[in-house]
Amino acid sequence: MDPEVAESLRQDTDAVIDIGVSFDGTWQKRGFTSHYGVGVCIDILTGLVIDYEILSSYCHACACKNSVLKAGEISEEEFDSWKEGHKADCAKNFAGSSKAMEQEAAKRMWGPVTPIRGTPCVARGAPSPGAGRVDGLEVSTGKVSLLQATNGSTVLLPCTYSSCIGIHKLYFNWHYNDNGTMLKLCEAVIPKENVEPVVGVYHERVEFVGSSRRNNISILLWNITFEDRGDYVCFARNPKEKNRNHSAVYTLIVVDQLTEVDTTLTTVMVAVVGTLLGSLLLFMVAKALVVNFMPKKEDKNKDCLVSSTVVDHTEDARSGAKGSKGKA
Repeated sequence: MDPEVAESLRQDTDAVIDIGVSFDGTWQKRGFTSHYGVGVCIDILTGLVIDYEILSSYCHACACKNSVLKAGEISEEEFDSWKEGHKADCAKNFAGSSKAMEQEAAKRMWGPVTPIRGTPCVARGAPSPGAGRVDGLEVSTGKVSLLQATNGSTVLLPCTYSSCIGIHKLYFNWHYNDNGTMLKLCEAVIPKENVEPVVGVYHERVEFVGSSRRNNISILLWNITFEDRGDYVCFARNPKEKNRNHSAVYTLIVVDQLTEVDTTLTTVMVAVVGTLLGSLLLFMVAKALVVNFMPKKEDKNKDCLVSSTVVDHTEDARSGAKGSKGKA
């Protein structure tokens, strides 16, 4: 722990330190039929149990006494008198379903009955299997931790931090790994959240461009040379986490000129795919035209056949009529 923080805590014995915790509940048996449940509050940094609450909806002594009452061996008055004296030792401290025990345990830990035991609960859930190894502070150089840049250019070495328990006198620095020798580039202490730090820079071509308001501790490296290639380490330490160390590495590769990517294969593939798609589109259009015009042509042919049939029948009728008149 930071010496100043430790000294301030020794002077103020009533000091309250904010910590991040995880809450979970468990039962004696599965299926939400258990008479016994336990709620547990766990420190996410150490994995230690900070507080717990045991709930029971069953008391063996009460069950036995109820059996005696039902058997008629004691009267109602005797039972009530016994129960009054048994309250202090009764194992039953919860009346409700087994499923409701977890919620009730959380209420008793963070509820108004015992406010000294914790601040309002803002999140609940089962802790991860590695809860004892979870870090409140995280330092990151982004999704891509490698950069290729040309000689003489200026590059940004990104680094951000985040903490689920807040920061207090957060110390950070940048180091350059020079064949195993760590050269310090800059360092500073962020007193608290949203307060800008006073940064000490120890390299003439390094500039601090971060801001505590954005949780950013990035630096610029001006006019890079081939000697600047290698690993750059962003380091941070938060006294609220018992001075645990956190770091992220950013690798810089310096080249004379950036390699041009041959796009010939990509161009050929795009052309082939485009040709196939165009051919498929033309085929679909032609098919649609054929499907739309063929029924119309068939309808016209049917009309022609019907008209021809009608004409033939009409002519036959006329011929028959003339033949009938001649006979007459």
